[in-house]
Amino acid sequence: MSTERLMRGRVSFGAQEQYRLLLDGGEETAAEPAGALRLYDELPVVGDWVRVRRSSGFCLIEEVEARRTAFVRRAAGRGHAAQCVAANIDVCFV
Repeated sequence: MSTERLMRGRVSFGAQEQYRLLLDGGEETAAEPAGALRLYDELPVVGDWVRVRRSSGFCLIEEVEARRTAFVRRAAGRGHAAQCVAANIDVCFV
């Protein structure tokens, strides 16, 4: 896969595999994760920097860049899995 055609963006909203991204240059667009990302990687969360491929009317999220920080909680249910809620956070007020 050629990374030359991929654009960089930041996740500003994410729910049920539907995302809103702020692309470099200030444009906001809708996005969905690519099939390979769903299958092999952890899905992006708010604050993640991603690489996207523009398609008709929306973007396809191809890669998630490494997280600098992560806001993590215990996932819902009886299991002991962790769930990342937000990434690349500088300041958090509780």
